[in-house]
Amino acid sequence: MIDRIFEPYYSTNGSEGTGIGIYMSKTIIETNMGGRLMVRNVDGGAEFTIVLMCN
Repeated sequence: MIDRIFEPYYSTNGSEGTGIGIYMSKTIIETNMGGRLMVRNVDGGAEFTIVLMCN
């Protein structure tokens, strides 16, 4: 599942939601803000790390 988490329209919630939230977040952070959005497995869940450059 974690290897697909940034795919557009991927969801584990069945019919709830559209599955584009994390995809859009990654796109905005990386394309518009020059940062990185990373994810890793943690205790049966996920941990997200956002890295932004300071000027």
